[in-house]
Amino acid sequence: MNLSKKILTELINKKYIEEDKYNFYDYGMKVLIMNLLPILLVLTISIIVDDITYGIFFLLSFTPIRINLGGYHCSCVKKCLISFVMLFIITLFMRKLDIHILIKIVGFIAIVIFWFVTPLTNDFLGNYKEIYTKSKQHIKTVCVILFFILHFINNHSVIEGISMACILNVFLYFLGSLKKKKLI
Repeated sequence: MNLSKKILTELINKKYIEEDKYNFYDYGMKVLIMNLLPILLVLTISIIVDDITYGIFFLLSFTPIRINLGGYHCSCVKKCLISFVMLFIITLFMRKLDIHILIKIVGFIAIVIFWFVTPLTNDFLGNYKEIYTKSKQHIKTVCVILFFILHFINNHSVIEGISMACILNVFLYFLGSLKKKKLI
């Protein structure tokens, strides 16, 4: 029995949730776990490499942009988790190349790109225009915040966490655009 089933069985036994809503809660529990797992893995890796600041700023920058901008998505959750962790590890190796200024410049360019691109939202949703408008507003807000942090903070972990998250989002955005056009 997996963890979510054990938890749900216990909640049903203690009458916290109704048995007929099991599937609803089961799905929610799986989504919660699959969203928390990559965050916990990135933070754990960041602690192991002794740069939790980088990991935190990477996640704080990557997540809101990714949610609102969209981009390439793997065909299954396990591939997504493995790919995300591997891409994060690659960003850690790139930091070791001692190209701090280049990373910061490309991070700024990525932020400018976000300002102008169209979010890759789900066209099949009925409220596409509303989702698009909100996503674009969120992206612009995040861009302004990240731009000012990059401009005024002088900490390599913060700058590179933000910059690498932005660079990775641009990469995933353009891969997603190519996939949407069926070019990959």
